Amino acid sequence: MNKVKLICCAFAAIVFASCGNAPVENKKVETEAHDHAGHEGHYTCPMHPEVMEHAAGKCPKCGMDLVIVDDAANAKQYLMTVKAEPSQLTSQQNAVLFFTPHVKGNENEKVPLDIVHDKKIHLIVVSNDLSFFDHVHPIYEASGDYKIDVSNTAGVMSAGLGNATTQFPNGGDFTLYADYMPTGATHQLEKIPVHVDGKTIAQKTWTKESLVSKDKDFTMTLKSGSGKFYTKQTMHMDAPLMLNNKPVKTSELDDFLGAKAHMVVIGVNDMSYLHVHPEEHDGVLDLHADFDKAGFYRGWIQFKYKGELHTMSFALEVLEGTGNETTTHADGHEHGEEHKH
Repeated sequence: MNKVKLICCAFAAIVFASCGNAPVENKKVETEAHDHAGHEGHYTCPMHPEVMEHAAGKCPKCGMDLVIVDDAANAKQYLMTVKAEPSQLTSQQNAVLFFTPHVKGNENEKVPLDIVHDKKIHLIVVSNDLSFFDHVHPIYEASGDYKIDVSNTAGVMSAGLGNATTQFPNGGDFTLYADYMPTGATHQLEKIPVHVDGKTIAQKTWTKESLVSKDKDFTMTLKSGSGKFYTKQTMHMDAPLMLNNKPVKTSELDDFLGAKAHMVVIGVNDMSYLHVHPEEHDGVLDLHADFDKAGFYRGWIQFKYKGELHTMSFALEVLEGTGNETTTHADGHEHGEEHKH
């Protein structure tokens, strides 16, 4: 290809959060946010746009503060365009990516963004074989664009996770997920295919579960109470964390982007996207997820400990469920006994 493939395809976000313990500050409005006084609207959850209420309160699904939605703003359709400099990305070479939100049909209209989980845009970068993962946050420019740098330095994503620098370690096809919320509207997710020139590597396939992950001296295990993961129900997954074989409680973790941890899950076959924020159960991360389709998924859990960011990666198989499977915590009690959503 002679030019970077930057096709922005807006699609309905399959995004949910379980963040009942998230602080009130995890949702802020940028200074150019519109005043909603006098506008018809309703209240919704930043991570559960299907929740609609007539008054302020808490989300019944995840406990986040409901936010006002301007019906006029929410009726608009949004688009995120992307420009690369140079126009053709090449692996292990420096570049810059600019992201610009637009209103479809009125592309010159300015689109202010709300701050959700401490950032205006959460950008997930993955290779299409899901062997590479990065989570970065474009920085707002006076031009109205949001910018990230692409570095030629090997391993930059380890130091740059959570910041505004990423890299493409090899040639091939990648996908960018731009996760954002225009002021007054509901959550938006855009799936952006990108082709990168350069030396390619053998494509990774995922046909076996990997539910234990290690990063330095940390070990994390992803557990389902039933022993399996199913469709047609909300799966409750515990993720106990160990440091040098000793348990680490969630209270010992730093806050990271308004939560104790973040999990991204992407389908191997269809590249479907889930963004999960955990609750805490007896000092253990408790993740809630709804899988629409059976198959293999890749998952990444990020957390901070003593100022250092860690990323755990998993592969899980989701089976076709009936909706009647029972899931329990590792200590044996059924989910729902302590969690009221």
